[in-house]
This record gives sequence, structure tokens and C-alpha cells, in this order.
Amino acid sequence: QEKEERAKRKSLGINKPSKVISDGAYDKYRAQISIYKKKGIIEINGEYFKFNDILDYECCLMSKGGKVVSTSTSSVLKRVAVGGLLFGGAGAIIGATTAKKKIKNEEEIYYRINLTLNDLDNPLFSVDTEHEYITKELCAILNIIQNNKAEH
Repeated sequence: QEKEERAKRKSLGINKPSKVISDGAYDKYRAQISIYKKKGIIEINGEYFKFNDILDYECCLMSKGGKVVSTSTSSVLKRVAVGGLLFGGAGAIIGATTAKKKIKNEEEIYYRINLTLNDLDNPLFSVDTEHEYITKELCAILNIIQNNKAEH
């Protein structure tokens, strides 16, 4: 398996990641993330994604019964744009804070990050973790990726 990983990294032209995040788990909630900033690639649990292929992401608290809380970035971005156009900087901030959130009142057990990908065969990729810090860090990285794409 290590040979396959090296071959995959070589085919993508990547070697050493600029950042690695890991929760150290090896169960169903494993989260191993590597960022290859210069090549614009993120690796999540052995799957590689180009920054430009990540269309949207959603960070959720999950329970055995389903989703507890989630916020879609497309909702945030639309509200920031409309608020900014109508009322300037203050409107953009207010727009961001009014983004749609789905809420259910259930016991939180783990976190899920869903990526919407520019791939008709595999449009959704999800990663689960029990660690809040992994979720916050990955969602912050995905937010930076989205913001940098919007600037270009």
C-alpha cells in the first residue's frame, strides 16, 4: 500500500506536504489531512483533490439519528454578496451571520465534513471525525481555498 501511495504522489507531482493534520485515530472516524499548497492539492484519508475541484463544503455535527447542525458555504457566500451590494461592508457581515442553518435538537456524537466536487461520477466526499479541532481546522482550510478561488 505504501508503494501505491508513493506512486500516486509521484503521478501528481507532489512530495512533501506543507501541512499535515491528523486525529491519530484508525477507526471509522479517522481524519488524516495533508495540504500540498504549491500544487493546489489536498489529501483527505488517502483521497486527493485539486483545490479547484472543490465546489462547496459543509461542516456538520452528527448524531446517530442524523444531522444536528450544518451550514452550507454557498448560503454564506450568497448572503455576503447580497448584503454587501445593498449595504456595503456592514451588510456583508450581517449577510454572513444570517446564513441558513439546519438545526435538530439531538445529542452530538461526531463531526462530518462534506465536500461537493466537480466530478459527475463522484460529486460528494465525506470525512467523519470525533475531534472538534480537526473539524474546525479542515473547515478553515476549505474556507481559505474557497476564498482564494473567488479572488481569481
